[in-house]
Amino acid sequence: LTSALVARRLGQLALAIVRVGKVRGLIATGGDGAEQVMSALQATGIRLIDEVSGGVPLGTLIGGEYAGMPIVTKAGGLGSENVLIQAVETLTESKFK
Repeated sequence: LTSALVARRLGQLALAIVRVGKVRGLIATGGDGAEQVMSALQATGIRLIDEVSGGVPLGTLIGGEYAGMPIVTKAGGLGSENVLIQAVETLTESKFK
């Protein structure tokens, strides 16, 4: 499988999960993966709110059926060893309920 195909399938999987589950927010890692998740959800951008940690932004989706859904994006090589745990904790805070 090519990296582009893997990223596209991850986007499709994210859409399928969002459609059937009670999803409080998304965490997308890697530039290609995050791009394909946003594309599958028909989001046109991210409204930045804060950072989970340096270089790991927190925002909400702009455009599409899931506009307003919180999302954390993380580049593949950025963040501490517990940054994904921090991202989950951030997404479960009351400001997004």
